[in-house]
Amino acid sequence: MKTIYKLILCLIFVGSYSVASLADIVVVVHPGNPVSALELSNIKRLFLGKTTKFSNGDTAVPFENSAQKSIFHHQITGKEVAQLKAYWARRVFSGKGFPPKEMLDSGKLKSLIANDLTSIGYIDSTAVDPTVKVIMILP
Repeated sequence: MKTIYKLILCLIFVGSYSVASLADIVVVVHPGNPVSALELSNIKRLFLGKTTKFSNGDTAVPFENSAQKSIFHHQITGKEVAQLKAYWARRVFSGKGFPPKEMLDSGKLKSLIANDLTSIGYIDSTAVDPTVKVIMILP
């Protein structure tokens, strides 16, 4: 009987972890940034270094979130982390650009974006507050 209870508790724990880990990823900018939304293709181009401008022509500086990089790129660029490394190695070698700076701490990333009009990045939707503006929820 104890084994059944342990199994049930284990399943409840695993189930709640899975639901919690499915929180949305959102793309955010400084609240004063005039851009209110971006097309998926614009975000893809920004994070692959194919453009350095927002859709309104203002400078955009993308920052990666280490904790969500794999999910973000899988959904936005269709690339896995290994593919991204190879992609950026070619771009750096050919002089076409450098990858976005990667932030290990999502709190620091949010703080950086909250203090810089040119920054764009992605964070967990549960971390959104008035210091950043959501311009896209990942599909």
